[in-house]
Amino acid sequence: MSAHAAAGSVRYCGRIFTIEEIDRIRELLASEPRRNRLQLSRVVCDELGWLRADGRRKDMSCRVAMLRMHRDGLITLPPPQKGNGNGRTRPRLTSASDPREPITLPAGALGELLFRPVNTRKDS
Repeated sequence: MSAHAAAGSVRYCGRIFTIEEIDRIRELLASEPRRNRLQLSRVVCDELGWLRADGRRKDMSCRVAMLRMHRDGLITLPPPQKGNGNGRTRPRLTSASDPREPITLPAGALGELLFRPVNTRKDS
């Protein structure tokens, strides 16, 4: 969550959402529980006036922002209807993907870095 959370607002996708706006998003989610995520993003964009310079809705940014809010526990989204959209399954999380202590060494103290292209699933 953003540093603005303590001040009563949070930033997602370049937009600062006030607590009142997040409450409004919760109301919209509860008002029509059968809406899918795309429909919800369109309604949220209309309600909050979240538009591009050409007047079209910023619905993709809205979906990303709402997903991040969901993951941060601020709202509860309906389950996705079609998986992750790219036809692939998500990788299983293991202890190797758990957060670790940040590296605080200067770049020169890290030693040699090795970059290898990933060409096959096995390489990945």
